[in-house]
Amino acid sequence: MKTIMTGCFASTVLVLTVLCSSAFAADVTSDRLIKADSEPQNWLMVHKDYTANRFSALDQINKGNARNLKVAFTLGLSGSAPGGSPLKWPNGTMEATPLVEEGFMYFANGWDEVFKVDLHPGQSKIMWKTDPGIDKSEVEMPVNRGLALYKDMVLLLTANGHVIGLKKDNGRILFDEVVKNGPNETFTGAPLVVKDMLIFGASGGDYGARGWLAAFDLNTRKIRWRWYSVPAEGDPEAKTWANGSSRGGGAIWSTGVYDPTTNRLYWGVGNPSPMFDAEARPGNNLYTESTVALDADSGKLVWYYQYTPNDPFDYDDVGAHMLIDLKSGGKTKTVLSHWSRNGFYYNLDPDTGKFLSAVPYVGKVTWTKGLDPKTGKPVEYDPSKELQSYNPGATPRRGGPPVEVCPDAHGGVNYWPPAYNPLTGLSYAGTIDGCFQLEVAPEKQIGGSASNPEPVGGTLTALDPVAPKVAQRFVWDAPNWSGATATAGHLVFTAFLDGTVMALDDQTLKPLYSFRTGTFIAAPPIVYGVDGKEYVAILTGGPLSPRIQGPKARIDYKTIEATPMLFVFGL
Repeated sequence: MKTIMTGCFASTVLVLTVLCSSAFAADVTSDRLIKADSEPQNWLMVHKDYTANRFSALDQINKGNARNLKVAFTLGLSGSAPGGSPLKWPNGTMEATPLVEEGFMYFANGWDEVFKVDLHPGQSKIMWKTDPGIDKSEVEMPVNRGLALYKDMVLLLTANGHVIGLKKDNGRILFDEVVKNGPNETFTGAPLVVKDMLIFGASGGDYGARGWLAAFDLNTRKIRWRWYSVPAEGDPEAKTWANGSSRGGGAIWSTGVYDPTTNRLYWGVGNPSPMFDAEARPGNNLYTESTVALDADSGKLVWYYQYTPNDPFDYDDVGAHMLIDLKSGGKTKTVLSHWSRNGFYYNLDPDTGKFLSAVPYVGKVTWTKGLDPKTGKPVEYDPSKELQSYNPGATPRRGGPPVEVCPDAHGGVNYWPPAYNPLTGLSYAGTIDGCFQLEVAPEKQIGGSASNPEPVGGTLTALDPVAPKVAQRFVWDAPNWSGATATAGHLVFTAFLDGTVMALDDQTLKPLYSFRTGTFIAAPPIVYGVDGKEYVAILTGGPLSPRIQGPKARIDYKTIEATPMLFVFGL
C-alpha cells in the first residue's frame, strides 16, 4: 500500500444562500444516504441516490446559459501497471462515477488506485492517492466503476476480491478483507452501502465463475449473506440447466438499487456461460439474464423476472435499474425500469416482478420478432423446449453460418447508467447504434467469433416510460459508453467514445454545448456544487474495443488518446 499526500456549501439550491463548509465533511450515515436528494450539491453514491435516477436538482447551469460552459480545470491521472502486463492498458480504463462530498471528490482508476481531489476554486488538486498494492499482473480487466462512502471511510472493492476501507481525510488503509469466493472471480462494479452493509457482486462469469451478490457487514467486516445467481446441484432451479450442461455465468458487475420503504434490493444478473453457445447449457439458465429482488437483511429471493432465457447473444442484464414514479391519469405508480442490453426498455412492478410494458429503444432489433405484450417474453420463446430458437435468421448455432444480430453484443445499453427527470417525465440513455456478426464454432467453447460488419455509432435516446415510446433520439458517429445525467436546469449531460462531452436540451435533445477532450470517454458525468457554483465532472481515458475501431468505423479513432484525465466544466 502506498499513499501520496499532495496537499461551503449548505443550501438546497445553488442560487440560494451559500454558507461556509468545513474542510472535512461529516460522517456519511445511513440516514444521509436515504436522504441523499436533500444534498443536491453532493454526489454521495454511484447513482446519486437509491432510486438511481441520476437526477440533479441543481439548475444554475441550464438550457438558457449552457452555451457559456467552459473547462473549469483538468487533472492528469497517471496510474501504474506491471511491465509485463498482458493487456496494453497502462492506466486501466476510466469507467468510474466520481463521488462528491462537500467540495471533495473521490474516485478510482482501473487499477483500483483511489484519488481524493480538492474541488474548491483555486485549489483543484489531488490531495492524496492510495495504491492498495494489488498484484496487477493477475488482473485480466483493469476496470473500477466506483467507490462508496460510509462514516469517515472511502470503501474500495478491488479487482482481485478485497474490500478495503480508507480513511477519508488522508487515504490511510484502515482494513483490508478478502471476499473472493472462487476461481476466475473478479470485481468491477461499484459497491452500494445499505444500512451498515456493503452490497456488491462478483464478475468473471464469461470465464466460468458462478455469480453471486453479497452483503459485507461493515461492523464485523464479515460476509453477512451471499446469494448465488446460478443454483447449486439439488436446488429446484438447477433443473433449468439440463443434465450435463455447463453451469457458470450470472455475473453481477454493476450496481443495483435499494428501496428503504420495503427493504428490498433490485439487481441485474448477467449472461450464462459459455457466452454464445446455448447448446452447451440447455434450459432457461436461471437466474441469468434476470432482474432479481432480494430482502436486504437476509439476502433471500423475493421475486425474479427473466428477459432472455437460454441467451445465445451475450445480452447481460446487469445494467442499471431505476425506481421511478410514473404519473398517468391523475395517479402515481412506482415502477422498476430497465434499459436492457437486448434493445428493449422494460417496466416491472417492484412489488411482484410482474411485467408491465416494454418497447424497443434501438434503431434495429433482429434477434427476436417482438415481445409478448402480456409476459414480455420474446414471441419465439417456448417454455417446453430446453434449447430456444429466437428469430431463426439471427440465432447462432454450433458450426452454423455467421448470423447478423441487432443490437450489438455490447448492447443497446450496457454498464453505463441511464437517467430519469421527474420534471419532463422522460428517461434518458446513451446507446450503441449498430449490429454485430456472430459465429459459434462446431465444438463447445467459452466464446464465439464476433465482429462488426457495419460501422457502429451511438445515440442519446429520450424515452417516455408511460406510453412507453421513444420520444427523441440524438445520433452521433461514435458509440455512447457514458450514459446520462439529467438536471433541473432542463439539461442532459452525456459523452461519446470519441471524447466529446455534451449538454443537450432535455426535451428536444438539441446539443447546446460540446467539447472535444481528445481522449476516449467511457465514464458517466456527474453534477455537483461547491462554494455556490455548479459544475459538471467526468473521467476520461482507457482502451477501446478492437471491434469498435475497425476499418469501417465512422471516425478516425487513431487520432484519440487513451490518457486518463479528470475534466470539470462550469460557467
